[in-house]
Amino acid sequence: MSNYQFHDTEVKNGNRMPGEGGVVQRSSGRALSITGVVLAFLISPVGLIISIVAMVKARRSGTGNGLALAGIIVGLLGTAILVVGAFVVMSLVPNFIELTEQCQGLASGAPVEVNGAKVQCP
Repeated sequence: MSNYQFHDTEVKNGNRMPGEGGVVQRSSGRALSITGVVLAFLISPVGLIISIVAMVKARRSGTGNGLALAGIIVGLLGTAILVVGAFVVMSLVPNFIELTEQCQGLASGAPVEVNGAKVQCP
């Protein structure tokens, strides 16, 4: 199947008349795949979703879906890294809050203890 879709604009008696009607449009699956790959590098979750949509469109039209697959892989990896990073940051926030509270009013470099670890005030 080609990546062109035929849209009738005028039909008479159930048959398209020669020279009348019909517009040939290129499917936007390839452009969507490229957009998905680029966004997978920049904004992983959005690129992942767009790449999945591009994959579905490519399969329906019977065209190649390599770029969509690449976008899905990069989007999955990027999203996983974002999720793990968010958990790491969220786990460190209480330590930074405690350090800030203990260092309030102390000179820079003063030793304090945060969760059993000795650190210096910034």
